Amino acid sequence: MQYQTICNGKEHVLIKEIPYKVMAFKHANEGVQFAAAVTLFGMLLQQSAYTDRGNYPMIEKIIRHLKEKYNKNDRKAFLKLVQRAEHLPAGSAN
Repeated sequence: MQYQTICNGKEHVLIKEIPYKVMAFKHANEGVQFAAAVTLFGMLLQQSAYTDRGNYPMIEKIIRHLKEKYNKNDRKAFLKLVQRAEHLPAGSAN
C-alpha cells in the first residue's frame, strides 16, 4: 500500500507492505463479518451491480451466526432493518 500527500510544500510518502492471506469468511473475526454484512446491505439498497450472489437472507444468516455479546443490540436492530428492507419494492431505496 502506498499513500502520498503534500503538506507545507513537502512530499510525504508512506509505503506499507500488506501480506496476502486468504481465509474462509467463517474464520474472519466477527467485526469483519458484521462490517461485510453492513456493506452488502448498502450495496443491495443501492442495487449495485457488484453484489454478485449477495442477498438479504445472506445478511440475516451472517448476523444470526455472530456470537459476541458486545454488540447484541446493534445486531438486533440491524437485523430488523434488513428484514424490513427485504420487503421494499425494487428501486424504492434510491
